[in-house]
Order: sequence, then C-alpha cells, then structure tokens
Amino acid sequence: MRIWGLALALVLMGTACPANHHYKIAAQHELAGREYQAAREYLEALSRRPSWVDAQVGLANVAQIGFERRLRAAEELEDARKYRDAAAVYDELDRFVAQLRRFNADTFATPDLVGRAAAMRDAAVAMEFEQGEQALARRDWGAAFDHFNKVKQERPRYPGVDLGIAKAWYGSGLDREAEGAWRDAAGAFLSAVDALGAPHADAVARAASIYEALGDYHVAQGACRQGWRDLVTASKLLPPGELQAKVDNAWVCAEQVVVIHPLQSKFPGGVSGMDATALLYQRTLEKVRTGASEFFTLRDALNNDVDFVVDGDLVEAWAETREQRRDRVVTGVERYACDVVGADGVTSTSTCEDGVDVRYTEVNFDGQAQVQGSARVVHRVSRVQRAVRLGAGQTAPVHFVTDFKSVAGVPVAVQASGDRGVILPQDIVDLGLADSARPDERVLFSAALDEVAAQLADHILVTVDTEPQWQDPVQLKLKR
Repeated sequence: MRIWGLALALVLMGTACPANHHYKIAAQHELAGREYQAAREYLEALSRRPSWVDAQVGLANVAQIGFERRLRAAEELEDARKYRDAAAVYDELDRFVAQLRRFNADTFATPDLVGRAAAMRDAAVAMEFEQGEQALARRDWGAAFDHFNKVKQERPRYPGVDLGIAKAWYGSGLDREAEGAWRDAAGAFLSAVDALGAPHADAVARAASIYEALGDYHVAQGACRQGWRDLVTASKLLPPGELQAKVDNAWVCAEQVVVIHPLQSKFPGGVSGMDATALLYQRTLEKVRTGASEFFTLRDALNNDVDFVVDGDLVEAWAETREQRRDRVVTGVERYACDVVGADGVTSTSTCEDGVDVRYTEVNFDGQAQVQGSARVVHRVSRVQRAVRLGAGQTAPVHFVTDFKSVAGVPVAVQASGDRGVILPQDIVDLGLADSARPDERVLFSAALDEVAAQLADHILVTVDTEPQWQDPVQLKLKR
C-alpha cells in the first residue's frame, strides 16, 4: 500500500508542476493587462488540474475581457481587408470558446464565429478575383494568372474564374503575336480555349492562322518536317479537309524513302553455318525500323519515289576457335595408411605422406570472329554519297581445362584435403575447377554481325533521318 501511495503522489506531483507553471504565466499576463493570453494559460493549467479553484477563478476574471479584445482585433483585420488573417482569428476564437465550454466558463454571449470565418474566406476569394480583374485591365497577364489561379485552387468552380484565366491567356497571345513570337502566341491562344473549355473570342482562328503561316514558311525554307507538323496542327483547328492539300504536299517534301540492299559478299557459303549477308541485312532493317522517325519510309525495291539507296560490300567475315594442349607435371602429396612402430615397440596405424609427380594436360580454348566491310548511302537525284567503313570483332575469353591423368598408373581424384589419396597444390585444384566450355563460333560471329548492323543502321539514320535545323521567322504573313 505504501508503494502504491508513493507512486500516486509522484504522478500527482508530475501533473501539478506543469499546471503551476501555466498558472504563474497566466497571473503575469493578467497583471500586465493581457487578458486573452492569461485566459489561454489558465485553460492550460486547468487541462492538467481541472479542479483547481484558483485557476477557475482566474479564468472567470479574464475570459470575457480577453475574448472581446481578441474579437475586436479580428474585426480590425476585417476592416483592413485582411480577410484571410481575420478568418484565422475567428477560427482561433471558436476553438477558445470550445475550451471555455469544457470548464463551464462560457458565461457570456458570443457571435457566430464559424459563420464569420466562412464569410472572411469568401471575402478573401472575392478580393483575389477582383485583383485578377484589375490585373487584366492593366494588361498585367502574369499577375492575372497568379490571382485567378489562387481563386481556382480554393474554389475550382468560382464564377468567372475560368473566363479570367482564358482572358489572361488570350491577352498574352496578343502581346506575343505583336512581338513576333508566333509559336508562343499560338500556344497562348490554344491555352485560352483549354482554360475555358470552349472557344474564346477568335483564339482558335488566330492559332490556326499562325500555325498555317508557320507551316507554309518552313516548307518554303526546306524545313519540311516542321512545316508538316505545323500544318497538321492548323488543320485540326479548321474544318476537315481545308488544309489537306498543303499537308500532303508538306509530307511529300518531308518524307525520306529509302531502299537498303544486302551488302555484296564474298562468302556465299556462309560462316560457321550462318548466312552472313542475310543476317546482317535483316538485323540492319530491324535496327533502322526501331530508330527511325515517322518521316523515314523503307521500300523493298526501287521506284520513282525512292530518295536514297544503300549498298556496300562485305569483305571479311570469319569465326574460329582454337585449342592448345600442354602436358604438365606438378608435385603433389600422396597420403596413405601405414604401420608405425613407437619407441615402446608398439605398432600402430598412422597416415604417411610421400611426394609424388602428378601429370596432367592443360587445355586452352579461345575463339575469335571478325566482320569487315563498307557501305554507301547515295541520294538518287544529286548522286551525292556518304560512305562508312564497317568493322567489328568478338573474342571469347580464354578457358582453361585441366585433364588429370594418373599417379603411378592410378587415376587421381582431385581433392584439396583428406587423409587418403593425392593432395594437389591449390593453384592446380583451382585450374582444374575452371570453366571448360568451348567457345561457340556461332555466338561470336552473331555478336560481331550485330555490332556491324548497329554501325550501318546508325550511319543510315544520321545521313537520312537527322532532324533539320529550323527557326521561326520574326515577320510572318497571316491569313485572318
């Protein structure tokens, strides 16, 4: 009983100490005329000692006065149009009253604090929207975006906010258009439509006009890929078919049609049972198709629309594996059971060791493959050609095999320890456990072919399918 009583006393002391601390701070605030802060500290003390009469009396003395002063502070923030700050104070006062109610200290009337806080938040959003409208009026598009986006973040369906964002995008587009930043202007006009979810003013027509003019300009400059992209974008904004002829013409200009011939080879019989030319051709086609753009088109045979022809020669293609064998001798230790006579004349069985020659054959496999050739990419009209040398080699790692023979005519079991048999040096044991697989000529040759195919595919794509450089004009003739 004494132990439990002592434990209870310690708990009560631990609870009382923080309560005393808050009570003292509350008294200091009260003496200094800071009733609201005093009330909050009295509440902290009561939360730890709910039955403390002195804290209850102190709270009763300051609660109403503190509340009224804090309420006036909130109303002053409201008058100053600092609505978000006012809302925060009203929320704080609502929590304060809830704490008073817990200790039956809410003995005075209070306004609808929840309603006031909600009204302040409504007023803050309305002011933000008003500031966005003012930014639109002075053509400060960045500020307009900031204000309207804040409104949309708090109230996604706030009346007029989507239209405000659309107006900001549209105004930004007009300014960018006047500066000659055509692509930025067109993007801004389309953003105005996206923001509103519906057409805004003549934003669609302006964007379509800019993209069409950009497309015409780039096609005329020979940057047909970008011209085609711009015309396709414009066509999606206009009635179906209106720009189809221009789009088709730009595609004809942008498309690169290529025929790839198999390289001429001196090895019709194949290498290691593999048709080098056919494999190289197929792998080159696969890599080209994987890396090519939408403007690259492969043809199987020559016709009038082919722009480039690829051909070349395969001048070297081989693969081989080699094997070397060397007879080796190493000294091992033979352990065997033997009879030993002790000093006392007693014979016992023990393990004896003798040096012994261990003969083995070291087998060394290695392999190699080589592919060499050259290729040309020829433009059919200009006859300009770009050539490249092709070459790749593959070498297999060396593989050691130890073929153990015998000791005194008896086959040797490879072991590193034990009481019987022949004990071999550790390096020989490691050699005997090495990988003994013979290199596969087909694997080596296939890897070399794959590397050459990658070289050839890269050369074709760099020559034919590189994106041409282009730059938008400063001056542009628009069709409105």
